[in-house]
Amino acid sequence: MKKFIILTTLTLLSLGPAHAQVTQDQVSRALVEAVESHPELAPGSRVKLSHVRAASAGILARAHGIQRVEIAKGQGPVGLITARVWLDVPSDPGVWTWVRARSQALVPTVVTLRDIERGATLTRGDVEVVHKAPHPRAHSNPQAVVGKRTRRQLKSGEVVLESWIDVAPLVQRGDPIEASIKSGGLNVSAPAIAMQRGGPGEIIRIKIPTTGRVVQGRILSAKQAEVLQ
Repeated sequence: MKKFIILTTLTLLSLGPAHAQVTQDQVSRALVEAVESHPELAPGSRVKLSHVRAASAGILARAHGIQRVEIAKGQGPVGLITARVWLDVPSDPGVWTWVRARSQALVPTVVTLRDIERGATLTRGDVEVVHKAPHPRAHSNPQAVVGKRTRRQLKSGEVVLESWIDVAPLVQRGDPIEASIKSGGLNVSAPAIAMQRGGPGEIIRIKIPTTGRVVQGRILSAKQAEVLQ
């Protein structure tokens, strides 16, 4: 036996006796609302249904409205959708019918507004949000990519995938920085040179010119690293 989850509840206005029936369009709208509230879809997603079929057109003709729509647990929001539609039939409470449809979802997706060179740091003006088919490594929020560095060249209108960006480096190889060294209860600082580039919290090799030593340091800011003992 299938288990179902209620994804939406939709109550339609009661229709007059001469028009006391639920139409196919009303069923489609109720199912769209249910699919758009699916937990796997990002907020603001748009759903388009095709091949909507109700198992019993006769029950729809007797119904005054739709009480709720239930979609089977574990069923995704894209592809073939099977739902149980509960109907408001005054003479026969607790009536429902199967509805099947094919669902296509368009979700908010971050894309580039122009060509972006490899190694560039993305700004808010470089990206926009459009609706596209879901991609597991795409972003829906532009703030998730702003400030990140591109790992490859991106064409205008291209989806910004997670694997194509990383944290922009605070420190470049050869940058002068301050090395913070903890010795006992004292904090000692010394001029140093970054031997690698890196981002916040990353560990890189740094050189202390006064001693010639190369040590490991954790980047604290663009000008400071903590020497690891």
